[in-house]
Amino acid sequence: MLENTLNDLPLRTRHELISGSKQPKINPQDHWRSMPYLKEDLVPKIMNYFLKKGVNLGSDFGDKVYNSINKEPLKRVYYGMKTEDNNGIMINRDFPKEVLEAVANEGEWGRWADLYAFAGIWNSNTANFEKSNYGIMRDLVTAGISEMFKVHNAFVKKEKYKNEMSLPFAKKIYDNMPKEKEKQIIILNSKKEKRNEDGGQLSLFSDSLVNLKGDGF
Repeated sequence: MLENTLNDLPLRTRHELISGSKQPKINPQDHWRSMPYLKEDLVPKIMNYFLKKGVNLGSDFGDKVYNSINKEPLKRVYYGMKTEDNNGIMINRDFPKEVLEAVANEGEWGRWADLYAFAGIWNSNTANFEKSNYGIMRDLVTAGISEMFKVHNAFVKKEKYKNEMSLPFAKKIYDNMPKEKEKQIIILNSKKEKRNEDGGQLSLFSDSLVNLKGDGF
């Protein structure tokens, strides 16, 4: 079950999930020279992000993305994959491979969910980082779906796109990533780091882990 798989990931991966999601967003206008202009250039760049992470979405997934989604909504995925270094240079966002792999391993719908998550990162401040790993990822994925619909529909109103968008596996994603019934709220400020006296290894632990019953989101 995806919820258990994500929530059982090591605490270090949780830190990477949160810090990676919080990295600064780019301003696309500041990097217009580096931006792919055509969808033929955009899709390979998106797929290359996953390849560099070592996350296998399938040899034909890029073709499916190209044939299913228009350029403007896809740009939001690409923007979400990027951040800036201290010198303002655009670089790839640090997002944990383990999280992407866990979702992709759910099958075809999971691979699309990974894609949509980056549009969710671009979309906003919608993720609640006190939620469980699963809750954070669900926030990002569903926010990404909403963002891509919003962008596409804006271009329909401008009569630049003719048809309404049907995002692949969007309904199945909602079916397979339901709201949490039991959400774990981890008080981030109570996490501490200490050195393991035996091996000098860095270990992480949390003082407070509170289970709350509720609807989730």
